[in-house]
Amino acid sequence: MSLRGRPRVLNEDIIKNIVISNKPNIVRDGKIIKASEIWTTMSREIKEIAPHALYTLVVNNRYNLKDILLKDTVCEPASKITENVTEGTHTEDTDLDTDSITNTNNDSEPEEPFCNVSESSTSSTIIDITFERAEFDDLVEEKQYSRKEKDRKRLEFRKYLVLRAGEWQNAITSKLWAKHKIHCAYQFKRNKIYNEKLIISGKCNCGSVLHGTANNIMTGDNVIINCHRTVGTDGKCGKRYLRNPLRHQIGLEIFEGHTTAMKYRIDQAANLMEPGDEEPPHVYKAQALHDAVKSYTNSQILNKNPIYSLAKAKRTIYKNTIHTVGLDPFFAIYWSKYQLEVYKQYALRHNSSIAIDATGSIIKKLIHSDKSKSKHIFLYSCVANTPHEPKFPVTQMISESQTTIWIWMWLMQWIQSGAPTPREVTCDMSSALLNAAVRAFTGSTTIESYADSIWEGEPLPKSYIRIDVAHFLKIYCNYLKNIRFKIKKFFLAAIGKLILAQNLEEAEEILFAIFVTALSDTEGKAIDGSYTSCEIHKGKLVQLLTHDSLSPFENYANADTENLVLQEDICSESTVHENRWQKWAQNIYVRACSSLNDNGDRQNAHYLPQLANKILQHMKWFPLWSDVMRNAFEYGRIPSSSASVEAEFSVIKSQLFGNVTLPIRADLFVFKHIEFLKGRLQLLPNSSATHNSEDQNRIQDNGTLEEIGQNTDWNGIIASGLVVTCPACSNNDSPSGAHKCNKCGKNVHVLKECSIPIQGEQEGFGEKRVCVECHRLTTRTSKDIRNLSVVENWRGLAESVNKSRYLRASFQENEFLLHEKLNKIPILNNGNSLKLRAINVKGIKVTLANTCAFDSIFQLFLSAVYDSKELPKACSELKSNLFFEMLLHTSCKGITRHTYYTRAILLQNIFPSKQGIYNSAFINCEVTVGHLCTKLFSTTPTLVETSICNRGCTPRVKNFPAIQIQNSFLGSEKWEDEIENQFLLGTTSCSRQDCNGEESTSSPRPGDFIIFEVYDTGDTHYNTTTLHCIPKTLQFSFMKEPFYLRGVVRMRLPKSDSDVNLKTIGHYTAISYRRDGSWVEYDDQKDSEMTLSPNFNAVIELIVYSV
Repeated sequence: MSLRGRPRVLNEDIIKNIVISNKPNIVRDGKIIKASEIWTTMSREIKEIAPHALYTLVVNNRYNLKDILLKDTVCEPASKITENVTEGTHTEDTDLDTDSITNTNNDSEPEEPFCNVSESSTSSTIIDITFERAEFDDLVEEKQYSRKEKDRKRLEFRKYLVLRAGEWQNAITSKLWAKHKIHCAYQFKRNKIYNEKLIISGKCNCGSVLHGTANNIMTGDNVIINCHRTVGTDGKCGKRYLRNPLRHQIGLEIFEGHTTAMKYRIDQAANLMEPGDEEPPHVYKAQALHDAVKSYTNSQILNKNPIYSLAKAKRTIYKNTIHTVGLDPFFAIYWSKYQLEVYKQYALRHNSSIAIDATGSIIKKLIHSDKSKSKHIFLYSCVANTPHEPKFPVTQMISESQTTIWIWMWLMQWIQSGAPTPREVTCDMSSALLNAAVRAFTGSTTIESYADSIWEGEPLPKSYIRIDVAHFLKIYCNYLKNIRFKIKKFFLAAIGKLILAQNLEEAEEILFAIFVTALSDTEGKAIDGSYTSCEIHKGKLVQLLTHDSLSPFENYANADTENLVLQEDICSESTVHENRWQKWAQNIYVRACSSLNDNGDRQNAHYLPQLANKILQHMKWFPLWSDVMRNAFEYGRIPSSSASVEAEFSVIKSQLFGNVTLPIRADLFVFKHIEFLKGRLQLLPNSSATHNSEDQNRIQDNGTLEEIGQNTDWNGIIASGLVVTCPACSNNDSPSGAHKCNKCGKNVHVLKECSIPIQGEQEGFGEKRVCVECHRLTTRTSKDIRNLSVVENWRGLAESVNKSRYLRASFQENEFLLHEKLNKIPILNNGNSLKLRAINVKGIKVTLANTCAFDSIFQLFLSAVYDSKELPKACSELKSNLFFEMLLHTSCKGITRHTYYTRAILLQNIFPSKQGIYNSAFINCEVTVGHLCTKLFSTTPTLVETSICNRGCTPRVKNFPAIQIQNSFLGSEKWEDEIENQFLLGTTSCSRQDCNGEESTSSPRPGDFIIFEVYDTGDTHYNTTTLHCIPKTLQFSFMKEPFYLRGVVRMRLPKSDSDVNLKTIGHYTAISYRRDGSWVEYDDQKDSEMTLSPNFNAVIELIVYSV
């Protein structure tokens, strides 16, 4: 009995009949379409085959179905190539089908190409492609495949030669263009290598087909592929897919090569094309190049969350470089081991000097777990101020928090890693940076205590903390900007001389002369013929400034200092906590005042007493911004400068990320910055190992116990900030645990260099002691705590904490303050209020009444100015309208007399006034809010609509100060479409007489705000609306950006039921929708605001949206 297999499930005749009967729905333009529901319909009729399986059966020519369907079609391929191929963003490593569809039966002959080309009615050509041996060998690789034998018990492994996926297609495309200028974007279906024979097939969107064969490809010097090319007729070639690894390579070249997608594309065109050439298929569009860069950058990140990505890098690729990563607030501290070693070598050979500063606008804000955005993220950097060699960065941090304590933590972690304490530290005028540097490098707790510790005659701390001279002089450049140029130049030069003074005697003489010159009202000769004090000391200043050469600082009078970021003035705080330097300056100030003689014969052009007071405030930190203690320290730049760190930031922004759109992700920035620093440090010259002449005067870093002496006052030395190393700890001799620090709990040695005994404690085992570090941190006063909370405010982007906590219940509230006098949005009083007096307008005393309509509109816009970042800018451009001038003034200065005066001017121009006796006038401002909007915003309408006639009539422009909408629209899901249909009229007949043309209305042009006047269809009663039903955003089809809800004007109905039907009686109030999502009502008859529930029902008369 012969063995038979199982019977076929599919009936060949049924399938043929059903498929052939549906030929009109299957074949289109000579191709078998895939995206059609006909396959599902036929699958249901056959019942034994899925739709995609049926499609595969047809395109693979089972039962000769494909030949039957396409027998009238010329030159169709044997299998379908993906349709509508365009340049895309796929990341697959192969073309449509490559190695995966290669015939695994190596014993069989390769099948023929797509079709019999000779039957094509289109023109065809014979071309060849030549590869050099080495070039072709790079494209060939060996792959191993496995297949099961028929008994399904054993795997058989066989090896095949294939062309390298993702590379050979681009190589052939490049060869076709280089030799034959063929611009077809062939998508290659397959390649076969059999018995040293290669077969390739490809097709272009234009219909062009390419078939190529090459023999003896593994021998000979060159490999020649003979190709038969059929020219396409559609003319739409498109581009090749940009796939890996070429996609990754292009992204790398653009991103790491500091170029742009457009420049890369232009360079490619310049290299490949000649005048008159069509665009090659492998010169990709800019959008595809942008996507390649994005794919490359995404491949560099370790996690979608930048914080987790940095945390993972800390444990893997940058294990010894990224040291700490914080979650909330976010920060990352990083420096490389090589950075640390280079700095140590520099510190051994020189008096180490560093500059510290921060910059922003580099790193994107993060999204926290509650979907809120982080604060601005700053980059902090320390740069070594080497005397001769190029400057180099030594440590970096990016941080969301800019307070003193976080900066101090960063610097302390760097010091604890083994970095020598720098001898000189230069910062700008930032309180946060200065306080952190003082605490980390000197042991003092405040800037005042540090300044006292370096008073002449006292032990000097190890680090010389200084303020950058350019940032300091920037304060006086701004302060004197409205002063005559010669006077400004004189005082800046005098302050420069004061900065360069290197001893107290010289500084006292210059300071006394400046005080006398600035405080004297007159100069010249007195009545008795003697010279006044001002004449004498001003002459000394002039002689001092012109002795050898002009002071270098007088050039700041006309220098461009706009690129310097002016930090908060650390000396503008209260001067209650005076230190020795200020007392010294105060005595000089008193002496200058007592020596004044204002009986001169002419006015003193340099009379400027405010300048003297300004300088007196800054004298608290005189040793920080001057060179007066330079000789005492015996090192330091003259004058101090942090230009090195500013230059470092310039390199980062203009060179490292010069062609990258900033800001970027935090992790990408850190990774790229670390790699940049690796190469940067490698370029340092070998001369960094040479000694400097300053070595002779350098103080030793690590003094031993014998060198310092046994009878030294250790408490005084430690408190003064000198760092003394414990000899036992230096020898890696860990404490036994018999003694612990009473504050931090760590084990300490019973050595004065390691710990200090607590007074009153008995010596011996278990004696209570305090480690050196805790001893430096003395008891904190309220000023110490405030110093820890001050922030680094780069360009005003940091969010500072309000010192007066009682002004608000929580940190996130009270975020709308624009002026220090305001702690909430002020409320404009109604004209009926007895608190207000008549307003004097051009000699006429004007009394206003019933101003609630105006006050409600004004109150809404005022809260919008507080809540919106864009609206204040828009109001500045509309200041020609007196309403917006009043709005800006109030947002800055609060409600003042000027506010009520402006309101009177505005309403006097709208409403008629009744003249009274004694130059008085009375204005009744009773009106609907909708009508008042048409008057107030006639020149600044909500929408501008333009209608143009096709017969050349003058365009008709229509302004909409307010848009009328029905109350029922607010509850509709498509309320925007319903409103938009009111003024998008399309094409209508021309409205002008004697013209039969058609008038087309263009899309309205929105202003910076949109006002809706809400009306009711009812004749008697008002309908109420729940507040939360009002849409929070608005975006019509012609608007590029959405507008945001700012609030509504509510009509409060009379309490008497008999008067409800009288629509002319009522009172308007403003209900503002604040940025935190709360609804706040402002009534001009009440002094305080009132918070409403989102479920509150109100009669809405007006709705305001703005940018």
